[in-house]
Amino acid sequence: MPTRNHYGIIGPIEHEAFQFENIQQKIDANPFATGKRSPPRILTLTQSTYDGILYNVEAIKQMLDRRIDTLHFDEAWLPHASFHELYASMHAIGHGRPRCRDSMVFSTQSTHKLLAGLSQASQILVQESDSQRLDRECFNEAFLMHTSTSPQYAIIASCDVAASTMEPPTGTALVEEAIMEALDFRRAMRKASL
Repeated sequence: MPTRNHYGIIGPIEHEAFQFENIQQKIDANPFATGKRSPPRILTLTQSTYDGILYNVEAIKQMLDRRIDTLHFDEAWLPHASFHELYASMHAIGHGRPRCRDSMVFSTQSTHKLLAGLSQASQILVQESDSQRLDRECFNEAFLMHTSTSPQYAIIASCDVAASTMEPPTGTALVEEAIMEALDFRRAMRKASL
């Protein structure tokens, strides 16, 4: 269950909550859980919450690889993370990121929120594990079931534009500028509140 602090911010989830023994205790205590000793199929984590709470994805992968079949990181507010070293272990999938041994990793990103995508532009990233391959036919069938039969090509093109915009060195510079602006804003707010 999420917690809310005195600022109204939801989270963070404590590190211990990702230990598999604690997850299993919650499953055992759930009266609606069936097959309580079957391994969980999926863990879904909002990785960057609306309030900016981030988790160390690499630590979570190490803790839960082999224990949970699929690790899904909802990175709606984090599509820029792979373009700056500040977020090195805070995003699920990126160039040079290690694969899990057994767990498949999914990342869903809302390209329209923090990159140059048109409204409703989003993407699904998949990283196969060393031992598990994506069933592309099954995935595509499920994906097509939930998308329009009349795709909006402008939205699709905007994802390509967003990817092009974030190519180094431009992408890194854009993220760096945003980080500096955020720090300046925080400093100004701190001065105003004193």
